Amino acid sequence: MERHARNLRNEQYFQSLINSERAIPFTFSRAPKCSIIMPVFNRLNYTKQCLDILYKITPHELFELIVINNASTDGTKEFLNKFSQLYSNTKVIHTEENMGFTKACNMGAKIAAGEYLVFLNNDTLPRSGWLNALITEVEKDGKIGAVGAKLIYPNGKLQEAGGIIFNDGTGWNFGRFDDPKRDIYSESYEVDYCSGACLLVRKDVFWEIGGFDERYSPAYYEDTDLCFTLRKLGYKVVYCPRCEIVHFEGATASKDPHQGFKRFQEINRKKFVEKWKDELKVQGEPYHVTGSPPTTANRNVRLRLVNLAQAPSVPRILVVDPFLPVFDRASGSNRLLQILKILRGLGFNITFLSIAEMTEVSKYKGILEELGIETFLSHHLNEIDWYRFFKYRDFTFAIISFYYLADKILPLIRRFSPHTKTIVDSVDVHFLREMREAEILNDPYLAEKAMTTRAKEIEVYSKADGVIAITENDKKVLLNESNGSIKEEKVFVVPNIHAVRPTKSPFEKREGLLFIGNFNHSPNVDAMRFFCQEVFPKVVKELKDIKLYIVGSNPPPPIRELENENVAVTGYVPDLEPYMEKAKVFVAPLRYGAGMKGKIGEALSHGLPVVTTSVGAEGMDLEDGVHVIIADDADAFASAVVRVYTDERLWKNLRENGVLHVQKMFTPEVVTLKLKEMFEILNKNEDKDRRPSLDARVSVIVVHYKGIRDTLECLSSLKRSIYKNYQIIVIVNGAGMKETEELIKAIEEEQRGTVIHCDAKNFIYPEEAFNREIVLIENENNAGFAGANNVGMRYALECGAEYFWLLNNDAVVEDDALHELVKFATFNPKAGLCCSKVYCFFDRKKVQYNGERIDPAGMEDTDEEEAKIAAAITGCSLFIRREVVEKVGLLDEDYFLYFEDNDFAVRAFEAGWQNYYVPFSKIYHKGGSSIGEWLKTPLSVYYATRNRLLFAHKRYPQSMLVSFDLLRNSFFPQIRHDRRLRFAFAQGVEDFIYGKRGRSGLEFEKIDEIIKKTAIVRNKEMHGTLEEKFAELKGRLIYAPEGDDVLDNFLNLALGLYYKRLAEGRKRERLVEELCRKGEEEFRKGNIESAEVNFKKALEEDPNSVLVHNDLSSIYWQKGQLKEALEHLQRAMELDPEDRDVVWNCGQIMAGMGRLQDAYEVYQSYLQRHRDEEMEEALRQMEGLMKGGRTGFEEARP
Repeated sequence: MERHARNLRNEQYFQSLINSERAIPFTFSRAPKCSIIMPVFNRLNYTKQCLDILYKITPHELFELIVINNASTDGTKEFLNKFSQLYSNTKVIHTEENMGFTKACNMGAKIAAGEYLVFLNNDTLPRSGWLNALITEVEKDGKIGAVGAKLIYPNGKLQEAGGIIFNDGTGWNFGRFDDPKRDIYSESYEVDYCSGACLLVRKDVFWEIGGFDERYSPAYYEDTDLCFTLRKLGYKVVYCPRCEIVHFEGATASKDPHQGFKRFQEINRKKFVEKWKDELKVQGEPYHVTGSPPTTANRNVRLRLVNLAQAPSVPRILVVDPFLPVFDRASGSNRLLQILKILRGLGFNITFLSIAEMTEVSKYKGILEELGIETFLSHHLNEIDWYRFFKYRDFTFAIISFYYLADKILPLIRRFSPHTKTIVDSVDVHFLREMREAEILNDPYLAEKAMTTRAKEIEVYSKADGVIAITENDKKVLLNESNGSIKEEKVFVVPNIHAVRPTKSPFEKREGLLFIGNFNHSPNVDAMRFFCQEVFPKVVKELKDIKLYIVGSNPPPPIRELENENVAVTGYVPDLEPYMEKAKVFVAPLRYGAGMKGKIGEALSHGLPVVTTSVGAEGMDLEDGVHVIIADDADAFASAVVRVYTDERLWKNLRENGVLHVQKMFTPEVVTLKLKEMFEILNKNEDKDRRPSLDARVSVIVVHYKGIRDTLECLSSLKRSIYKNYQIIVIVNGAGMKETEELIKAIEEEQRGTVIHCDAKNFIYPEEAFNREIVLIENENNAGFAGANNVGMRYALECGAEYFWLLNNDAVVEDDALHELVKFATFNPKAGLCCSKVYCFFDRKKVQYNGERIDPAGMEDTDEEEAKIAAAITGCSLFIRREVVEKVGLLDEDYFLYFEDNDFAVRAFEAGWQNYYVPFSKIYHKGGSSIGEWLKTPLSVYYATRNRLLFAHKRYPQSMLVSFDLLRNSFFPQIRHDRRLRFAFAQGVEDFIYGKRGRSGLEFEKIDEIIKKTAIVRNKEMHGTLEEKFAELKGRLIYAPEGDDVLDNFLNLALGLYYKRLAEGRKRERLVEELCRKGEEEFRKGNIESAEVNFKKALEEDPNSVLVHNDLSSIYWQKGQLKEALEHLQRAMELDPEDRDVVWNCGQIMAGMGRLQDAYEVYQSYLQRHRDEEMEEALRQMEGLMKGGRTGFEEARP
């Protein structure tokens, strides 16, 4: 509605200008800087809103506007003629035919006067500063030939931050659907291409290459080709984040890749591949092969990573850490960065995965990418397509930091890449640190927590092929505490890494004490509080002007409070060198911790003498009085600090010996040898077969409506399946008693087994489920595709199925079709829905479904396909993970037939699952056996029409205009010739407008009689209400669709009526909410009668309000009228069976009425789809009561 209002304001704005008949004078004192070139074809509303914002926010002196009207028929010509009279910097070209984007742009460029050409789609909304940002970017470097924008969807999500082209010519919009404000999209960088939706090109360069290559006419790939051509001539193509453009993608060319201009996308991709086949070789594999979206659009970085990935015989290693290596903030991160550099030096191709949210991503990610390290940032493990991630990379080794992260990652590696050798880097022994902290603080809770950590930490390490300890002491602790579960030969010591770089300042020019540490680490907080409170005052007594510098990230308030004239708390500093150069003594008063203390190694490597504790010196082979001074109590520590600070000879000896010790033990050269030895030892170990078994429980659900022979052929093909652990559930969908009996008899004869027969209200379960049994459930009425499959899924849920396979009864399957679906889903836990490859049954060289498109007539087959994320899904063969149903519920029965599968897929996607096309699973589909072919029968046309609009209304309400256009341009041309089909089309639109859901109620076999009762066409001009005009146009469409733009008028009026009813509905909703609010307020005050009056008024306004029925039930419950309360709750449950409060109240009232069994079934049904601890507890209580012979609760609990 907001967008509709904006369009209305635009319309009023332009109309006021046009009506004024006053030109807005504008003349250029010199040639304009830019020529904005905008091809348009119809969609006048988009053009108006684009020009509105363009002229409001863009300095007029910067540009001229050239609009090429591609033979529009919707009033665009008349509007542009008037508009160009109003703005003198506007030129308009009208063409006699639609020339397409490519030729239109070239035509506009030929009359351009600007230094720069800016190609801008009319379905865009530029944001403030957009044009100046493009100009500033292109003028940074004379070798920049083109600059593109940050494109943003109308909902605020990112559409593109630069484009990527793969070696097959397919493209990738970098950052698509992400947050456009993330810093990785906020820097300029060179890219493969930028979208022509907003693209600045130097005019002289544009004509140097001959403009857009018209082989790509009418549209698609001309912008990509231009960018590749520019690069061939030595120019750069750059993404500019400061130019932000809202883009209504597909508004002018549609999003359907098989209709209108959009069909040229695939046609022109092939032309592009042929032209640039040599250049494409270096572009890298597409996403559907690698399984992982590109991590950067920066062309220079990406191609370097691609080159490394394609290098022959290079071992690959996966490194996983919670964070990017923030080397300047934490010593552990610095060690990690040094290890990564060593791994690159050893020749490894590295993939780094970080799973925690953090700031300054670009800085640290950029450092890794400069090293040639493929870097992924994923805030949640379930965001990653692990199946393809591992399949594409084939890791030899994996190093995972920290036991708690390894606990999550090791099972994934075992599942998807069992040959990969796993190494857990302990970083430090966590339970040892926690035990010491508990001892220092005398905290029994921490001591108990440490023991829990110990058990988990040892368990995780024992599952890995190798464990890295940071010190020999840590190694001994692990071996001693593991009781033999960790073998000595699999524990390797890899210490902190420090390059020797001693500072130069002499003893006499230094002053002050220094401590460095990240204060997210509790031992550092404790160390400084201990030092400042108990040690430093003793030091100050001896050295009155001495100063302590506390340096490190994230100091908490207790550390900030330590600051005084002698103590400086700096927080994070980007460079430690000045502090190392200035300080005289480094203090590390650590009282607990484990592992190696990076701060001490860092100080020693800089030649800065250290005073520390036994804990601080642990594991570094440091000798007291030789390399460092070690003191544990406050007095001894203070004395040691004063002695080192004042004794120059001692200071120099410690400095020299410390540097030599680091050189001997901790340099990159030393650690390189340790890592090399570790990999050699692990390579000698034999691989273990850890592949998961494929034994998941699967319920195959086949809906039978008509065609016994089809169903029998389907079941016979299933029986040949090489997968064993399944059951078949046949839903007889209102076929009648006679056909049901015939079907049961035929199945038992052909399958040579007994069918378990029950009805939808009283399930009967097999003694041993998933033993290839056949269960036949009889639905008394035809519940449609959604309702029938829901019955099957409810049964399967109670049987304990892990997957559901919805399969059309007029399909036959390959022997391994189910096996391939189970295998893919097992190896890819992110896959919520999977669809098979669907072939035509009667012509098996043609494909009906290929993951991108559904064509009942069949398409050309493509060999050697890989599994990929599906652009479209089909209910013909839909494999569903149980957890998806538990999270999003069952199929939406509002649809009855068609689009319920699309709706379900969107809900699954929004809940975090991926929808996949699995071409290895193959089925053969007859199509139309029970309901007729797509758009060939009145029944098909009715549900296709109504539900296409219903789907948009439910899932994409902002695209209703697009949906009506689809009916106009795609549906109606296929049914125009047949009055019966036209009636079904018109009735489908009408029933959608008036809220008809579920089964239509139309008797399609009597459709000719129904048509005769439809309003007869009147030839006079229409009058009356919108509803009356709509009914009149419906009659005209059925009887005389050819004249007076009947179809356009019918659909336009339908759209208007839709928005009218939508507005009325929202007004009614607000009224109902207000009445309920008043009623609830009165109820809380104890005014039951007044509350009831308000709720009844609300019910009169909206009889289908779940909220109102629930509120009224509370009133009757309070009044003791349980029967009336239950009636309202049952109605509320019919309207929304997923409303938890309604279900709870319904069960409580039933139990209070002595209907304990009914209450039990209500709760059990809900718990099949949702987890609810309170309801589960109630269910257990009910079971106990029923066993004791009780029939209800003494008191219901609302």
